[in-house]
Amino acid sequence: MHVVVAHDPYFQQKHDACGISGLFSIKKFTTILKMLAYSVVVDTCDEYCRLGKSTSMEALKKFCNVVKECLNTKHF
Repeated sequence: MHVVVAHDPYFQQKHDACGISGLFSIKKFTTILKMLAYSVVVDTCDEYCRLGKSTSMEALKKFCNVVKECLNTKHF
């Protein structure tokens, strides 16, 4: 998890202009791993992890790209 967070700033927790915290990295990873491990649909993750459909899909795509890049450069 730490390698992915260090490689792509999308997975880092950020704050908006009002100082409100964004999504935790662990929420994104929980959703991604649930979709990959159990082959669940995105709507199921919405109920469990409280992430929207578009955010879950975006996180999955970015995660796959980061893993592919890290494997190509042997960061793991």
